[in-house]
Amino acid sequence: MWNLVLMEELRRVTNINIKDPKFFLKRAFKSFSLKIKKELKQSLLKVNAIFSANFVKPHTAETDVKTFLTKNEIIDNTTNLKYWYKKNIEEKILAKLENFQERDSGWALFQIIHLKININQFNPISVSSSTYVDLPNFIKKTKAVINIKNNDEYCFLWSIVCALYPAPSHKNSSATSSYPHFTQVQGLHYYDITFPIGLKDISKFEKMNSISINVYTFEKKEIFPVSLTKTDFELKINLLIIPCDAFLKMTNTELELLTDPDMLCLLNEVYEGEFHNVRTDMEKQIISLWGKNIILTNQFHI
Repeated sequence: MWNLVLMEELRRVTNINIKDPKFFLKRAFKSFSLKIKKELKQSLLKVNAIFSANFVKPHTAETDVKTFLTKNEIIDNTTNLKYWYKKNIEEKILAKLENFQERDSGWALFQIIHLKININQFNPISVSSSTYVDLPNFIKKTKAVINIKNNDEYCFLWSIVCALYPAPSHKNSSATSSYPHFTQVQGLHYYDITFPIGLKDISKFEKMNSISINVYTFEKKEIFPVSLTKTDFELKINLLIIPCDAFLKMTNTELELLTDPDMLCLLNEVYEGEFHNVRTDMEKQIISLWGKNIILTNQFHI
């Protein structure tokens, strides 16, 4: 489940005497950037904008307030805010203004009122109502994903154990019985951590166990980091959260553990926008790069 928590509305960027919308939007970026940087310290964000202006029909002197809305788009700690703002707010609003005035000839913009930015906390990780979630068919058919059928809230620990002690080829890799129980793994520490584990506790787990953990997620064609490790331990584990709603009905979240060192390169390639069809390309990459080294868990929260 993708959680959108209404956070707070950015104070309106109110116009005083600027009449050129392009110039106004460029001037508004500084206020936008300062606010977004502050809120990014708390969580990932989904942000959209509402541009309001007065329009007039010169021949009749009729006036009306028109608003132009942009779509919610994700902002994370790796986002280039200047580029994001230009592509998702500035260019989108200017295009909407141009299309409106061409479509409804007679209306002319004569006063910019304000630009309002709506900021929402974006939590791509949530607790699943079930301890087991079946895989989407296009991933399942690659036979490259290990989906452990645990019946408790310790999916994260089962994933760690699965990465540390891969199941022998003659055993069912989806069964918890194919792995040592995490309570029996010497040197695996998790005291004072509540499960399902939250992002805030990952750094604590890393330090306890000398393991570096990166967490990624994706929406549609974009892969982005949710939590990047600040450690540099010898053992490194990459987690990829795949929301079911990317393929099905946005009802559950799946957390995959990626142990292939090539995976980080793959993530970087996807993040740079080289994939044009996530579903097709993901199948190819799972088969060609990942191999049987991905462990799926079903419970995670912030």
